Amino acid sequence: MSTFIPLTSIRREGETPPPVETVRLRISGMHCASCVGRVERALVGVAGVRSARVNLATQRAEADVAPGAGEGTTTALVEAVRGVGYEAHPVATPVADDREVAERAAEEAAERRRFALAAGFGAGVFVLAHVGLVAPGALPGTPWQQGVAQAMLAIPVQFVAGAPFLRGLVRGVWHRRPDMDTLVGLGTLTAFLYSVWVLLAGPVEVHAGHGMLDLYFDTSATIVALVLLGRVLEARARTGTSRALRALLELRPRTAQRVRGGHEETVPLDDVVPGDELVVRPGERIPVDGRVREGRTAVDRSLVTGESLPVEVGPGDVVT
Repeated sequence: MSTFIPLTSIRREGETPPPVETVRLRISGMHCASCVGRVERALVGVAGVRSARVNLATQRAEADVAPGAGEGTTTALVEAVRGVGYEAHPVATPVADDREVAERAAEEAAERRRFALAAGFGAGVFVLAHVGLVAPGALPGTPWQQGVAQAMLAIPVQFVAGAPFLRGLVRGVWHRRPDMDTLVGLGTLTAFLYSVWVLLAGPVEVHAGHGMLDLYFDTSATIVALVLLGRVLEARARTGTSRALRALLELRPRTAQRVRGGHEETVPLDDVVPGDELVVRPGERIPVDGRVREGRTAVDRSLVTGESLPVEVGPGDVVT
C-alpha cells in the first residue's frame, strides 16, 4: 500500500445484516457434483436452516440458521450430513487450520499409496492379459494358469487400493443415493467377479485364434488405477487451494482502529460491524470494505484488480 496521510477514516458500508448465524462444517467423502447437491439438500432440510452452501474444492459447507437456534442445530446439521453417507465436523474458521491441513496432507499421502499399489499390480495384470495377444506363447504356462496369475495380482487392486469405491458402493446402495463411487465400485467388482467365475467354470468364450480366456481383470484394475490417479490430482488441487486461501487470509489485518465517542480503540476485525468508523494510518492495509469519509491517499489495489499503479481515493470513494 502506498503513502497514506495520517488519520484517514472510513465507514463500513451496508445495512444491518439479516438475523442469521453461520455454521461452518468440514465435509469428508465428497468427490463429485452429485455429492455437493446431496449435502446441500440435507443441510437445507434441517429445521431452522435458511440456506446452505457447499464447496467441493475446499470440502467445506456453510449453513445460515436462525439466531438463537442453539448448539442443537449444529448437531442436527452434522447428523443430517452423516445421514446421507458423508462425515461432517464443525469448524470455526472459513479456511483450513493447521490441524485440517495436516489431515488433508495425510489423506493425500494415502491416496498416493493406493494409486501406487493399483498402478504397480495393475501393470502386471495388463502385461499378462495382453502380451499373449500380441505374441502368443511368449508367456509361460497355460491360459488358465496365466488367468490365475492375473487374479492374484488383481485382488490387492480391487480390495485394497479400490476399497474406497467398494465402501462407496455399499453406501450408495444402503442410502439409495448412488454416486460416482457407486458406479466405479459396481463396474469394477462386476468385471472382477465375472472373471473369477470364468476361471472357476472354465472358458466361456475364447479369443479367436489365441486360446485366451475371456477375462476382465485388466479392465477392473485399469479403471481403479485411473480413477485413483484422478483422486491424487484432486487431493493435490485441494491442498493447493487451501494454501492459497490461507495465504490470502494472512494478508488481511487481524485488528482495526475503531473510533467510538471520539476515542480510538483497537478491536478484533470480527468485531467490526456495518456503520463503524475506522482509522487507517500510513502503511496499514484497509481492514474492511468501506467508503472514505475524510482524507485523501493513493491505494494499492493490485491484489484485487490487478492494477499496477496505486489509485487516488478521497471522500466518497469506495475502498476494498
